[in-house]
Amino acid sequence: AQITFGISNDFDKVIAIENYLKSGIFTYDTVNIPYASENIDYVYEFLFETRRGYCVNFSTAMTVLLRAVDIPATWVKGYTQGEIVDTTSTGSYIYEVTNDNAHAWVEVYFEGVINFIRNEI
Repeated sequence: AQITFGISNDFDKVIAIENYLKSGIFTYDTVNIPYASENIDYVYEFLFETRRGYCVNFSTAMTVLLRAVDIPATWVKGYTQGEIVDTTSTGSYIYEVTNDNAHAWVEVYFEGVINFIRNEI
């Protein structure tokens, strides 16, 4: 509620939460990420203690923060498109998708808006 205080529409609340996570108090890091201690909530530990993580940490935290202010959000995990490694005889691309292409992101529902995707965290 503090992050979105005074903001009246859901879109701007989403941007405020996104900006909070990008504000510099959190560090994006993919190595030696601390795991939640036993009996400590994963998101709580990221937001208030370690403040260091990668796409899974950031997207999970953003999903929880959005839901806390009644904005419908879903956490998604999948893969980016990978790297082009070749082309077929018809000119189509052949992609190689590896574990390095694993990614997690947030999907937010805005009533009346179709296919709005923002993936910058």
